[in-house]
Amino acid sequence: MENIYFHVNKKPRFPTIRIPDFRFMKEGELIEVGEEYNQFFHRIRGLKGFEYLDENSSPSVFPIEKFKKLLKSGEFVNLLTCQEIIDRVFGHFQWVIHEYVLEVIRINEFQDKPSRFKCLWLCSEGDTEMWKEECAEGYESNIIKVQAEGKIFKADASLLEIEDKPIKELVDNMRLYWEGAQTSSGRKEEILFEGKIKVLKIL
Repeated sequence: MENIYFHVNKKPRFPTIRIPDFRFMKEGELIEVGEEYNQFFHRIRGLKGFEYLDENSSPSVFPIEKFKKLLKSGEFVNLLTCQEIIDRVFGHFQWVIHEYVLEVIRINEFQDKPSRFKCLWLCSEGDTEMWKEECAEGYESNIIKVQAEGKIFKADASLLEIEDKPIKELVDNMRLYWEGAQTSSGRKEEILFEGKIKVLKIL
C-alpha cells in the first residue's frame, strides 16, 4: 500500500478557540483536506490572549486587554509575574506574524505548495512520537494511520525556529523552508498535505 503516513489528531482545549465541528477522525473515514481553513488557522485567528493552565490545571486564557489595564495601573497578577506575561504576549504575536509572513511568501513565490492554514500535517511512522510530544502534550489526542492522495510537501520545520535570529535570516529561512531545503543537522521533517485521506487505523 502506497502513500501511508501518520497524523497526530488533537482536540483544542483552550476556551477562546472555536474549531467548527471539531471531532476525532474515525477509522474508515474519507476526508477532503484543503478546501477550508484548518485547526491551526483558527487557533491563530481566535486567540485574544495567551494560554496557560490555572491552579486547578484547567485550560485558561489571560485576555490581552486585562493585561494592558494591569500594566497601566502597576498592579501584579497572582498567577504569573508581569515579566512572564510580557514574554508570553510577545511570543504569541511574534509567532502569529511569523506565520502570516510565511503564508505571504508561499502565495507570492511557492503557490504550488500546500498552505499551512489549510493543510493537514502528516509525518512518517518514525516521527510520530516526536510530533505527539511536541504538539499534543497535555492534550486529548491520538495518532492515526492514513492513506493520502494529493499534494504532499516535505519540509524541515527546524528552519522555522525563530529564537535569537535577525529578520533577514528568518525570511531567508522561510524561503528555504518552502524550497524543501534541509538543515545540515537537527532536521525535523513535517509533511504538509492537501487532498484526500482515508483513515486506516487509530493507534
